[in-house]
Formats: sequence, C-alpha cells, structure tokens
Amino acid sequence: MLQIQHPHVCSAQTRAEVLGHVRLFHDLDASGIAEVDSMMASRSAPADAVLCRAGDPADALYVLAAGRAKSCTDTSDGHEVIDSLLAPGDIFGGLPALGRRQHPTTVRTLTDVCVLRIDAPSFRQLLLRLPAVSLRVIDELAEQLDASRGTSAMLASATVLTRVAAALDSLCTKFGTPNRVHPGAIDLHLPLSRADLAGLTGSTVESVSRAMSTLRREGTVDTGRRWTTVLDRERLRSLAGGEAL
Repeated sequence: MLQIQHPHVCSAQTRAEVLGHVRLFHDLDASGIAEVDSMMASRSAPADAVLCRAGDPADALYVLAAGRAKSCTDTSDGHEVIDSLLAPGDIFGGLPALGRRQHPTTVRTLTDVCVLRIDAPSFRQLLLRLPAVSLRVIDELAEQLDASRGTSAMLASATVLTRVAAALDSLCTKFGTPNRVHPGAIDLHLPLSRADLAGLTGSTVESVSRAMSTLRREGTVDTGRRWTTVLDRERLRSLAGGEAL
C-alpha cells in the first residue's frame, strides 16, 4: 500500500508518487508521469462529500491521491451497497473512451481527500500521445469484467461469515498496517460501520454483526469505534476459503 502524508492540497511530489502507482501508468517513465500530471487538475474535499454520483454523465476520470473513499450504489429499497473502498492510487469515475457514458457508482469520501481529475478531451489526447496507456486501458477493462463476474458468483453462493472474512482479508492487503503490540496482527484504521461492511459483502447489518461477533469470540479480530484489528489472519483466510472481494 502506498504510504504518503495526507495533504489538503496535493504537492508535486505526492502527485508524481501516486500517479506512479496507478495501474494505467505503470509502464511510464518519469517524463511520462510528468506529462500525465500536467493534464490533471487537483482538488480537495472534506469527509462525507460526494465526488461523483451514479447516473450522472461520465465526463471525468479521477485518481484518489490522499485519504479514503467508498464507491457505492443504492438498491431499489434504499439500501447502500458498497462496490469498493478506495485508497491512494485508485481510479474512479468514468469516460466514454472507457465504455461508460454515465458514472457507474457514487463515490463518497470517508475522510478528507485530495483527488486528481482528467476530463474526457484531455484523456483522449493522453491515449493518443501515450500508446502504453492505451494498452493498459484494454487490460484494465478485461480484468474489471473478470473481477465483477467472480464477485457476483461469490455473493450468490458464500455464507455471510465467508464473505465478511474475505472482505476483511482484502482490506488487510489494501489498508492494513502492522499492530505495534501483537506481532503478526494487522490494524485497519477505517471509519467502516457495520452498515458499510454489510454493503461491501451484500449482507444485512444483523448478519454482519453476528459474523463479527463470531470472529471476536474466537479471537480472530478485535474491534472498536472506527477501527478493526485482525489478530489471526491465517484463520481469517481459512474462513474465507480462498474467496476474495
């Protein structure tokens, strides 16, 4: 996971570091990253702000440069389903060049954030000027389709405990930091509510609460307000059974 300071305004160094970790730009050298950076605008937003809304015209692609956010959709009965949690280096939004004419999800900030934005005309210029990015876009679209199919299959067949364990294991990989007291334990300092975890796993709040109680009772996790510590990740992976969210 990319470790950076959390500024209200992205410094030039932060922008370069973050863009270098974006999958679309992995094949670019320093001059290529600088060219991408020159075509992106920087903005900041407070916690609980909407950065883009599902159904709105897809007119920009965003890179999260600092902070945390969640990508989510609303069900017909008004419940929020979290598609993913976003960390620095993650891309969101949409563009016609990426096969999207509307933003597929709503992205809401969990903390203060800094984001980089590129509009549709600038992104098209970028693809023409940097063929390596065009090839990465094709790979990215294919991987997103495969991941979507895999997640749908898991949500249809796995138990809630399996889904919660898989989600926590995935969060450890993306957001985890070593616990200073318990060797091997992993801290998740995320403002993640039971409702958020329910949305992320396609479950109900009550089912997630029962699953978390089971994990706490057996010593796999410990939890508190706005934090979770995974005490036994091997046990978590065993419960997940190789599944991933």
